[in-house]
Amino acid sequence: MNEDAKRRFSSYDHKEKSMISVHSLLGCEEKSTKRASISSDYSPLSDKMRPKSFSQFYGHEYLFKHSIFRDLRDGKTKITIPSILLYGCPGCGKTTLALLIAQNSPNYILRKISATTSGKSELLDAVSEAQKLGRKKKRLLLFVDEIHRWSKTQQDALLPHVENGTISIIGATTEHVSISLVPALVSRCLVVKMKRISSDGMGKIITRAGEMENLIIDPEAAAEIIRKSSGDARTALNILDWARHSALSSIGEGAVPHVTLKTVQEVSVDVTPQHDRSSSLHYDLLSALIKSIRGSDVDAAMYWLARLLIGGEDPKTISRRLIISASEDIGLADSFGLTLAAGCMTAAQTVGMPEVRIVLAHTVSYLSLAPKCTAAYSALARAEEAVHRLGALPVPSHLCNPVGILGSKAGDGIGYEHPQKYGGISAIQYLPTQLVEQGARFFVDSRLPHLK
Repeated sequence: MNEDAKRRFSSYDHKEKSMISVHSLLGCEEKSTKRASISSDYSPLSDKMRPKSFSQFYGHEYLFKHSIFRDLRDGKTKITIPSILLYGCPGCGKTTLALLIAQNSPNYILRKISATTSGKSELLDAVSEAQKLGRKKKRLLLFVDEIHRWSKTQQDALLPHVENGTISIIGATTEHVSISLVPALVSRCLVVKMKRISSDGMGKIITRAGEMENLIIDPEAAAEIIRKSSGDARTALNILDWARHSALSSIGEGAVPHVTLKTVQEVSVDVTPQHDRSSSLHYDLLSALIKSIRGSDVDAAMYWLARLLIGGEDPKTISRRLIISASEDIGLADSFGLTLAAGCMTAAQTVGMPEVRIVLAHTVSYLSLAPKCTAAYSALARAEEAVHRLGALPVPSHLCNPVGILGSKAGDGIGYEHPQKYGGISAIQYLPTQLVEQGARFFVDSRLPHLK
Protein backbone atom coordinates (compact mmCIF):
# COMPACT_ATOMS: atom_id res chain seq x y z
CA MET A 1 0.00 0.00 0.00
CA ASN A 2 1.41 3.45 -0.92
CA GLU A 3 2.22 6.08 1.70
CA ASP A 4 -0.54 8.41 0.48
CA ALA A 5 -3.19 5.78 1.15
CA LYS A 6 -1.69 4.97 4.57
CA ARG A 7 -1.89 8.60 5.61
CA ARG A 8 -5.45 8.96 4.35
CA PHE A 9 -6.96 5.99 6.08
CA SER A 10 -4.92 6.00 9.28
CA SER A 11 -6.00 9.57 10.05
CA TYR A 12 -9.66 8.78 10.56
CA ASP A 13 -10.62 8.78 14.24
CA HIS A 14 -13.84 6.84 14.89
CA LYS A 15 -14.34 8.56 18.25
CA GLU A 16 -14.99 11.87 16.53
CA LYS A 17 -18.19 10.53 14.89
CA SER A 18 -19.31 13.01 12.24
CA MET A 19 -16.33 15.36 12.57
CA ILE A 20 -14.45 15.10 9.26
CA SER A 21 -10.78 15.78 8.70
CA VAL A 22 -10.60 17.69 5.44
CA HIS A 23 -6.97 16.74 4.94
CA SER A 24 -7.88 13.08 5.34
CA LEU A 25 -10.66 13.28 2.80
CA LEU A 26 -8.46 15.07 0.31
CA GLY A 27 -5.46 12.80 0.86
CA CYS A 28 -3.20 15.49 2.33
CA GLU A 29 -0.42 14.65 4.77
CA GLU A 30 -1.32 14.01 8.41
CA LYS A 31 0.37 12.26 11.31
CA SER A 32 -0.01 8.49 11.25
CA THR A 33 -1.73 6.56 14.04
CA LYS A 34 -1.50 2.92 15.07
CA ARG A 35 -4.98 2.14 13.83
CA ALA A 36 -5.41 -0.48 11.14
CA SER A 37 -5.25 0.83 7.59
CA ILE A 38 -7.48 -0.18 4.75
CA SER A 39 -5.82 -1.25 1.55
CA SER A 40 -6.15 1.29 -1.25
CA ASP A 41 -7.24 -1.56 -3.51
CA TYR A 42 -10.60 -1.46 -1.76
CA SER A 43 -11.05 2.28 -2.18
CA PRO A 44 -13.05 3.28 -5.27
CA LEU A 45 -11.07 5.10 -7.90
CA SER A 46 -13.54 7.99 -7.66
CA ASP A 47 -12.54 8.45 -4.01
CA LYS A 48 -8.79 8.09 -4.59
CA MET A 49 -8.91 10.59 -7.45
CA ARG A 50 -10.74 13.28 -5.49
CA PRO A 51 -8.97 16.58 -6.32
CA LYS A 52 -6.56 17.76 -3.64
CA SER A 53 -6.36 21.35 -4.91
CA PHE A 54 -8.29 23.77 -7.09
CA SER A 55 -5.72 23.19 -9.84
CA GLN A 56 -7.00 19.61 -10.12
CA PHE A 57 -10.67 20.63 -10.03
CA TYR A 58 -11.09 20.25 -13.79
CA GLY A 59 -14.06 21.44 -15.79
CA HIS A 60 -15.21 24.13 -13.36
CA GLU A 61 -13.33 27.19 -14.58
CA TYR A 62 -16.60 29.17 -14.60
CA LEU A 63 -16.60 29.12 -10.78
CA PHE A 64 -13.56 31.36 -10.61
CA LYS A 65 -15.50 34.30 -12.02
CA HIS A 66 -16.80 34.62 -8.46
CA SER A 67 -14.36 36.42 -6.15
CA ILE A 68 -14.74 33.92 -3.27
CA PHE A 69 -13.66 30.89 -5.31
CA ARG A 70 -11.00 32.91 -7.12
CA ASP A 71 -9.49 34.11 -3.83
CA LEU A 72 -9.52 30.57 -2.41
CA ARG A 73 -7.80 29.27 -5.54
CA ASP A 74 -5.19 32.03 -5.31
CA GLY A 75 -4.31 31.10 -1.73
CA LYS A 76 -5.86 34.04 0.11
CA THR A 77 -6.69 32.89 3.64
CA LYS A 78 -8.37 35.90 5.26
CA ILE A 79 -11.71 35.17 3.64
CA THR A 80 -15.15 35.09 5.21
CA ILE A 81 -17.01 32.11 3.81
CA PRO A 82 -20.71 32.84 3.32
CA SER A 83 -23.37 30.17 3.48
CA ILE A 84 -23.45 28.48 0.08
CA LEU A 85 -25.98 26.27 -1.70
CA LEU A 86 -24.55 24.04 -4.43
CA TYR A 87 -26.97 22.36 -6.82
CA GLY A 88 -26.35 20.21 -9.83
CA CYS A 89 -26.39 16.68 -11.19
CA PRO A 90 -24.68 13.77 -9.38
CA GLY A 91 -20.91 13.57 -9.87
CA CYS A 92 -20.43 17.21 -10.85
CA GLY A 93 -18.16 18.02 -7.88
CA LYS A 94 -20.41 19.47 -5.15
CA THR A 95 -18.82 17.53 -2.27
CA THR A 96 -15.32 18.06 -3.61
CA LEU A 97 -15.88 21.81 -3.87
CA ALA A 98 -17.07 21.91 -0.25
CA LEU A 99 -13.95 20.03 0.88
CA LEU A 100 -11.66 22.30 -1.12
CA ILE A 101 -13.31 25.38 0.38
CA ALA A 102 -12.71 24.01 3.88
CA GLN A 103 -9.12 22.96 3.10
CA ASN A 104 -8.28 26.46 1.90
CA SER A 105 -9.96 28.22 4.85
CA PRO A 106 -7.72 27.70 7.91
CA ASN A 107 -10.05 29.63 10.22
CA TYR A 108 -12.88 27.17 9.60
CA ILE A 109 -13.46 23.66 10.96
CA LEU A 110 -15.52 21.37 8.75
CA ARG A 111 -18.32 19.19 10.03
CA LYS A 112 -20.15 16.97 7.57
CA ILE A 113 -23.68 15.60 7.99
CA SER A 114 -26.18 14.04 5.62
CA ALA A 115 -29.77 15.24 5.63
CA THR A 116 -30.89 11.68 4.91
CA THR A 117 -29.67 10.41 8.30
CA SER A 118 -29.66 13.51 10.49
CA GLY A 119 -32.12 16.09 11.71
CA LYS A 120 -32.70 18.93 14.12
CA SER A 121 -30.78 17.32 17.00
CA GLU A 122 -27.60 17.01 14.90
CA LEU A 123 -28.05 20.62 13.81
CA LEU A 124 -28.30 21.78 17.42
CA ASP A 125 -25.15 19.79 18.24
CA ALA A 126 -23.38 21.61 15.41
CA VAL A 127 -24.60 24.99 16.69
CA SER A 128 -23.29 24.16 20.18
CA GLU A 129 -19.96 23.19 18.70
CA ALA A 130 -19.85 26.38 16.62
CA GLN A 131 -20.37 28.47 19.74
CA LYS A 132 -17.44 26.72 21.44
CA LEU A 133 -15.25 27.27 18.38
CA GLY A 134 -16.21 30.93 18.36
CA ARG A 135 -14.57 31.38 21.73
CA LYS A 136 -11.37 30.02 20.15
CA LYS A 137 -11.58 32.46 17.24
CA LYS A 138 -12.57 29.64 14.89
CA ARG A 139 -15.75 29.13 12.89
CA LEU A 140 -17.73 26.05 11.96
CA LEU A 141 -18.35 25.19 8.33
CA LEU A 142 -21.31 22.79 8.23
CA PHE A 143 -21.58 20.70 5.08
CA VAL A 144 -25.13 19.33 4.66
CA ASP A 145 -25.31 16.74 1.90
CA GLU A 146 -28.71 16.18 0.24
CA ILE A 147 -30.04 19.24 2.07
CA HIS A 148 -33.35 19.03 0.17
CA ARG A 149 -34.17 15.96 2.27
CA TRP A 150 -34.72 18.17 5.30
CA SER A 151 -38.31 19.19 5.97
CA LYS A 152 -39.40 22.82 5.96
CA THR A 153 -39.26 22.85 9.77
CA GLN A 154 -35.71 21.49 9.80
CA GLN A 155 -34.61 24.02 7.18
CA ASP A 156 -36.22 26.82 9.17
CA ALA A 157 -34.19 25.73 12.20
CA LEU A 158 -31.05 26.76 10.29
CA LEU A 159 -32.20 30.32 9.67
CA PRO A 160 -31.31 32.13 12.92
CA HIS A 161 -27.85 30.52 13.10
CA VAL A 162 -27.07 31.35 9.46
CA GLU A 163 -28.52 34.83 9.94
CA ASN A 164 -26.35 35.73 12.96
CA GLY A 165 -23.23 34.07 11.55
CA THR A 166 -22.91 31.36 14.19
CA ILE A 167 -22.31 28.85 11.39
CA SER A 168 -21.71 28.92 7.67
CA ILE A 169 -23.39 26.11 5.79
CA ILE A 170 -22.58 24.52 2.48
CA GLY A 171 -25.67 22.70 1.31
CA ALA A 172 -25.48 20.25 -1.60
CA THR A 173 -28.48 19.05 -3.56
CA THR A 174 -29.34 17.55 -6.94
CA GLU A 175 -32.65 19.42 -6.95
CA HIS A 176 -33.38 23.00 -7.93
CA VAL A 177 -33.01 25.13 -4.82
CA SER A 178 -35.90 27.42 -5.75
CA ILE A 179 -38.25 24.45 -5.61
CA SER A 180 -36.84 22.13 -2.95
CA LEU A 181 -35.64 24.63 -0.32
CA VAL A 182 -37.50 27.28 1.65
CA PRO A 183 -37.14 30.80 0.19
CA ALA A 184 -35.93 32.25 3.50
CA LEU A 185 -32.92 29.93 3.48
CA VAL A 186 -32.16 30.48 -0.20
CA SER A 187 -32.17 34.26 0.28
CA ARG A 188 -29.49 33.97 2.97
CA CYS A 189 -27.09 31.91 0.85
CA LEU A 190 -24.87 32.25 -2.17
CA VAL A 191 -26.52 29.96 -4.73
CA VAL A 192 -24.16 28.21 -7.15
CA LYS A 193 -25.29 26.03 -10.03
CA MET A 194 -22.72 23.29 -10.61
CA LYS A 195 -22.58 22.44 -14.29
CA ARG A 196 -21.89 19.02 -15.77
CA ILE A 197 -18.18 18.57 -16.30
CA SER A 198 -17.17 19.38 -19.86
CA SER A 199 -15.67 16.80 -22.19
CA ASP A 200 -12.33 18.57 -21.92
CA GLY A 201 -12.52 18.45 -18.13
CA MET A 202 -13.50 14.78 -18.19
CA GLY A 203 -10.54 14.04 -20.43
CA LYS A 204 -8.18 15.65 -17.90
CA ILE A 205 -9.74 13.65 -15.05
CA ILE A 206 -9.28 10.37 -16.94
CA THR A 207 -5.71 11.29 -17.92
CA ARG A 208 -4.82 12.09 -14.30
CA ALA A 209 -6.36 8.81 -13.11
CA GLY A 210 -4.35 6.89 -15.72
CA GLU A 211 -1.13 8.54 -14.60
CA MET A 212 -1.84 7.97 -10.91
CA GLU A 213 -2.79 4.32 -11.41
CA ASN A 214 -0.12 3.58 -14.05
CA LEU A 215 -2.60 2.67 -16.79
CA ILE A 216 -2.40 2.72 -20.55
CA ILE A 217 -5.72 4.15 -21.81
CA ASP A 218 -6.48 4.12 -25.52
CA PRO A 219 -7.95 7.42 -26.84
CA GLU A 220 -11.01 5.51 -28.10
CA ALA A 221 -11.53 4.05 -24.62
CA ALA A 222 -11.30 7.49 -23.02
CA ALA A 223 -13.78 8.90 -25.53
CA GLU A 224 -16.23 6.06 -24.78
CA ILE A 225 -15.95 6.67 -21.03
CA ILE A 226 -16.63 10.38 -21.57
CA ARG A 227 -19.67 9.57 -23.72
CA LYS A 228 -21.15 7.12 -21.24
CA SER A 229 -20.56 9.27 -18.16
CA SER A 230 -22.41 12.36 -19.49
CA GLY A 231 -20.40 14.83 -17.42
CA ASP A 232 -20.51 12.73 -14.23
CA ALA A 233 -16.95 12.31 -12.90
CA ARG A 234 -17.94 9.58 -10.45
CA THR A 235 -19.48 7.48 -13.23
CA ALA A 236 -16.44 8.02 -15.47
CA LEU A 237 -13.98 6.94 -12.78
CA ASN A 238 -16.14 3.94 -11.83
CA ILE A 239 -16.14 2.75 -15.46
CA LEU A 240 -12.37 3.26 -15.64
CA ASP A 241 -11.97 1.37 -12.35
CA TRP A 242 -13.99 -1.60 -13.65
CA ALA A 243 -11.98 -1.57 -16.87
CA ARG A 244 -8.74 -1.48 -14.86
CA HIS A 245 -9.72 -4.52 -12.81
CA SER A 246 -10.76 -6.34 -15.98
CA ALA A 247 -7.42 -5.56 -17.60
CA LEU A 248 -5.51 -6.64 -14.48
CA SER A 249 -7.20 -10.02 -14.50
CA SER A 250 -5.87 -10.84 -17.95
CA ILE A 251 -2.21 -9.80 -17.64
CA GLY A 252 0.83 -11.17 -15.90
CA GLU A 253 2.29 -9.84 -12.67
CA GLY A 254 4.17 -6.60 -13.14
CA ALA A 255 2.61 -5.81 -16.52
CA VAL A 256 0.93 -2.44 -17.08
CA PRO A 257 -2.90 -2.67 -17.41
CA HIS A 258 -4.12 -1.64 -20.86
CA VAL A 259 -7.64 -0.19 -21.06
CA THR A 260 -9.08 -0.56 -24.56
CA LEU A 261 -12.39 0.39 -26.15
CA LYS A 262 -13.45 -3.26 -26.01
CA THR A 263 -12.66 -3.41 -22.30
CA VAL A 264 -14.77 -0.34 -21.57
CA GLN A 265 -17.68 -1.70 -23.62
CA GLU A 266 -17.52 -5.05 -21.83
CA VAL A 267 -17.62 -3.63 -18.30
CA SER A 268 -20.32 -0.99 -18.90
CA VAL A 269 -23.62 -0.60 -20.66
CA ASP A 270 -25.21 2.35 -22.40
CA VAL A 271 -26.74 4.36 -19.63
CA THR A 272 -30.11 6.04 -20.05
CA PRO A 273 -29.55 9.81 -19.82
CA GLN A 274 -30.10 11.01 -16.28
CA HIS A 275 -33.44 12.67 -15.72
CA ASP A 276 -35.06 13.37 -12.38
CA ARG A 277 -38.35 15.25 -12.49
CA SER A 278 -37.44 17.14 -9.33
CA SER A 279 -33.91 18.05 -10.41
CA SER A 280 -32.65 21.20 -12.09
CA LEU A 281 -31.98 19.18 -15.26
CA HIS A 282 -35.72 18.53 -15.59
CA TYR A 283 -36.38 22.25 -15.95
CA ASP A 284 -33.29 22.83 -18.10
CA LEU A 285 -34.44 20.24 -20.65
CA LEU A 286 -37.96 21.65 -20.83
CA SER A 287 -36.53 25.14 -21.18
CA ALA A 288 -34.21 24.00 -23.99
CA LEU A 289 -37.14 22.42 -25.84
CA ILE A 290 -39.31 25.54 -25.70
CA LYS A 291 -36.47 27.90 -26.58
CA SER A 292 -35.56 25.75 -29.58
CA ILE A 293 -39.18 25.92 -30.78
CA ARG A 294 -39.15 29.67 -30.24
CA GLY A 295 -35.95 29.90 -32.29
CA SER A 296 -37.48 27.78 -35.12
CA ASP A 297 -34.70 25.19 -34.80
CA VAL A 298 -36.67 22.02 -35.45
CA ASP A 299 -33.62 19.75 -35.16
CA ALA A 300 -32.68 21.06 -31.72
CA ALA A 301 -36.30 20.88 -30.58
CA MET A 302 -36.51 17.24 -31.69
CA TYR A 303 -33.29 16.41 -29.83
CA TRP A 304 -34.51 17.91 -26.55
CA LEU A 305 -37.85 16.15 -26.98
CA ALA A 306 -35.99 12.85 -27.39
CA ARG A 307 -33.92 13.57 -24.27
CA LEU A 308 -37.08 14.18 -22.27
CA LEU A 309 -38.86 11.08 -23.53
CA ILE A 310 -35.90 8.71 -23.14
CA GLY A 311 -35.35 10.13 -19.65
CA GLY A 312 -38.92 9.17 -18.71
CA GLU A 313 -40.59 12.58 -18.67
CA ASP A 314 -44.39 12.57 -18.36
CA PRO A 315 -45.87 13.38 -21.84
CA LYS A 316 -48.55 15.49 -20.16
CA THR A 317 -45.87 17.77 -18.72
CA ILE A 318 -44.37 18.25 -22.18
CA SER A 319 -47.82 18.85 -23.68
CA ARG A 320 -48.60 21.57 -21.16
CA ARG A 321 -45.42 23.39 -22.14
CA LEU A 322 -46.30 23.06 -25.83
CA ILE A 323 -49.73 24.63 -25.24
CA ILE A 324 -48.05 27.63 -23.62
CA SER A 325 -45.52 27.91 -26.45
CA ALA A 326 -48.26 27.69 -29.09
CA SER A 327 -49.93 30.77 -27.65
CA GLU A 328 -46.92 32.72 -26.40
CA ASP A 329 -44.49 32.18 -29.29
CA ILE A 330 -46.56 31.25 -32.35
CA GLY A 331 -49.66 33.11 -31.28
CA LEU A 332 -51.67 35.00 -33.90
CA ALA A 333 -49.24 34.15 -36.68
CA ASP A 334 -50.74 30.64 -36.80
CA SER A 335 -53.61 30.13 -34.37
CA PHE A 336 -53.97 26.49 -35.44
CA GLY A 337 -50.82 25.78 -33.45
CA LEU A 338 -52.82 26.21 -30.24
CA THR A 339 -55.48 23.80 -31.49
CA LEU A 340 -52.82 21.24 -32.37
CA ALA A 341 -51.10 21.61 -28.99
CA ALA A 342 -54.42 21.18 -27.17
CA GLY A 343 -55.02 18.03 -29.22
CA CYS A 344 -51.58 16.80 -28.20
CA MET A 345 -52.56 17.15 -24.54
CA THR A 346 -55.70 15.11 -25.20
CA ALA A 347 -53.58 12.43 -26.85
CA ALA A 348 -51.19 12.41 -23.89
CA GLN A 349 -54.13 11.85 -21.54
CA THR A 350 -55.90 9.19 -23.60
CA VAL A 351 -53.24 7.41 -25.67
CA GLY A 352 -50.13 7.43 -23.52
CA MET A 353 -46.67 6.06 -24.27
CA PRO A 354 -45.18 4.91 -26.50
CA GLU A 355 -47.60 6.04 -29.23
CA VAL A 356 -48.04 9.57 -27.93
CA ARG A 357 -44.39 10.27 -28.71
CA ILE A 358 -45.46 10.39 -32.38
CA VAL A 359 -48.07 13.04 -31.58
CA LEU A 360 -45.51 14.99 -29.58
CA ALA A 361 -43.05 14.87 -32.48
CA HIS A 362 -45.81 16.05 -34.85
CA THR A 363 -46.67 18.98 -32.58
CA VAL A 364 -43.08 19.98 -31.85
CA SER A 365 -42.24 19.92 -35.57
CA TYR A 366 -45.27 22.06 -36.47
CA LEU A 367 -44.64 24.64 -33.77
CA SER A 368 -40.93 24.86 -34.64
CA LEU A 369 -41.62 25.47 -38.33
CA ALA A 370 -44.61 27.79 -37.81
CA PRO A 371 -44.25 31.59 -38.12
CA LYS A 372 -43.86 33.34 -34.79
CA CYS A 373 -45.79 36.25 -33.30
CA THR A 374 -45.77 37.50 -29.71
CA ALA A 375 -48.22 40.34 -30.32
CA ALA A 376 -50.92 39.08 -27.93
CA TYR A 377 -48.43 38.12 -25.22
CA SER A 378 -46.63 41.47 -25.48
CA ALA A 379 -49.90 43.42 -25.54
CA LEU A 380 -50.98 41.81 -22.27
CA ALA A 381 -47.60 42.60 -20.71
CA ARG A 382 -47.99 46.29 -21.65
CA ALA A 383 -51.54 46.40 -20.33
CA GLU A 384 -50.45 44.79 -17.05
CA GLU A 385 -47.68 47.37 -16.73
CA ALA A 386 -50.28 50.15 -17.17
CA VAL A 387 -52.46 48.62 -14.45
CA HIS A 388 -49.53 48.46 -12.02
CA ARG A 389 -48.42 51.99 -12.92
CA LEU A 390 -51.80 53.75 -12.87
CA GLY A 391 -53.79 51.58 -10.51
CA ALA A 392 -57.48 50.69 -10.89
CA LEU A 393 -58.81 53.31 -13.31
CA PRO A 394 -62.60 53.71 -13.34
CA VAL A 395 -64.68 51.97 -15.99
CA PRO A 396 -66.31 54.52 -18.36
CA SER A 397 -69.96 54.82 -17.36
CA HIS A 398 -71.28 53.91 -20.84
CA LEU A 399 -69.47 50.54 -20.54
CA CYS A 400 -70.90 49.75 -17.11
CA ASN A 401 -73.64 47.18 -16.74
CA PRO A 402 -76.87 48.93 -15.62
CA VAL A 403 -77.90 46.78 -12.69
CA GLY A 404 -81.38 47.60 -11.40
CA ILE A 405 -82.91 51.04 -10.93
CA LEU A 406 -79.92 52.44 -9.07
CA GLY A 407 -77.62 51.52 -11.91
CA SER A 408 -79.85 53.20 -14.46
CA LYS A 409 -80.16 56.32 -12.31
CA ALA A 410 -76.39 56.48 -12.04
CA GLY A 411 -76.14 56.62 -15.81
CA ASP A 412 -74.61 53.19 -16.23
CA GLY A 413 -74.78 52.01 -19.82
CA ILE A 414 -76.11 55.31 -21.20
CA GLY A 415 -74.42 56.21 -24.48
CA TYR A 416 -73.41 52.67 -25.40
CA GLU A 417 -74.25 51.60 -28.94
CA HIS A 418 -73.86 48.07 -30.29
CA PRO A 419 -71.03 48.04 -32.86
CA GLN A 420 -73.04 45.96 -35.31
CA LYS A 421 -75.21 48.98 -35.95
CA TYR A 422 -72.16 50.63 -37.46
CA GLY A 423 -70.77 47.73 -39.45
CA GLY A 424 -68.94 46.16 -36.51
CA ILE A 425 -66.85 49.21 -35.57
CA SER A 426 -68.01 51.85 -33.12
CA ALA A 427 -66.35 55.17 -32.41
CA ILE A 428 -67.20 55.18 -28.71
CA GLN A 429 -64.43 55.18 -26.10
CA TYR A 430 -63.49 51.81 -24.61
CA LEU A 431 -60.32 52.63 -22.66
CA PRO A 432 -60.35 54.60 -19.40
CA THR A 433 -60.09 58.34 -20.08
CA GLN A 434 -56.61 58.68 -18.58
CA LEU A 435 -55.21 56.06 -20.95
CA VAL A 436 -56.92 57.71 -23.93
CA GLU A 437 -55.35 61.04 -22.98
CA GLN A 438 -51.95 59.34 -22.83
CA GLY A 439 -52.48 57.78 -26.26
CA ALA A 440 -52.00 54.31 -24.82
CA ARG A 441 -51.54 51.44 -27.27
CA PHE A 442 -50.92 47.88 -26.18
CA PHE A 443 -51.32 45.82 -29.35
CA VAL A 444 -48.67 47.28 -31.65
CA ASP A 445 -47.62 44.45 -33.98
CA SER A 446 -47.87 45.94 -37.47
CA ARG A 447 -47.19 42.57 -39.11
CA LEU A 448 -50.80 41.53 -38.59
CA PRO A 449 -52.90 44.27 -40.26
CA HIS A 450 -55.57 41.73 -41.23
CA LEU A 451 -56.36 41.19 -37.55
CA LYS A 452 -57.07 44.86 -36.80
